[in-house]
Amino acid sequence: MRNDEISRIVKSDNTILAFGEKLCTKRGHDEEQHNYIRQKLREVGRLLKDMRSCSGNVEKSLENFMYPDAFKFITQSCKNVAGFDGNTNTYATPSLALKIGTTLQKCLKILISKGIETNNRDLQTRAEELSKLFEINWTDDVSSNALRTRHETKQNSQKGLLP
Repeated sequence: MRNDEISRIVKSDNTILAFGEKLCTKRGHDEEQHNYIRQKLREVGRLLKDMRSCSGNVEKSLENFMYPDAFKFITQSCKNVAGFDGNTNTYATPSLALKIGTTLQKCLKILISKGIETNNRDLQTRAEELSKLFEINWTDDVSSNALRTRHETKQNSQKGLLP
């Protein structure tokens, strides 16, 4: 990773590092996948950077944002990072919004696992509850507009093409 603010955020957050370890265990043996791993870590690092700036607390870790009552805050940060336009309900980068949702689900599984391993019922419970909120609300709040934007962009780019 290049040495910038995002890489410093990634290197200083335990949950993101645990996510990176999981990715390296799964894909690290293949050198072609190193760029993918780097991209995923930077993606969640950018999200954490936005959440920190919106909350005004630049020291909070990703784990500290993983509360069920912070779900709206998390979705808003995802929209900010992916370039959501509230007037047109479209994303500048719709695939990023979709990827962030998947990445956050994986981070929640890491936190659930950590809660079970350390016998931290509070961490386990709040991560499970937030995961349920993701299952119930993420589609309506983020994914549907991202998929629609991606579909419209694809349709518009193909209008002038002939078979």
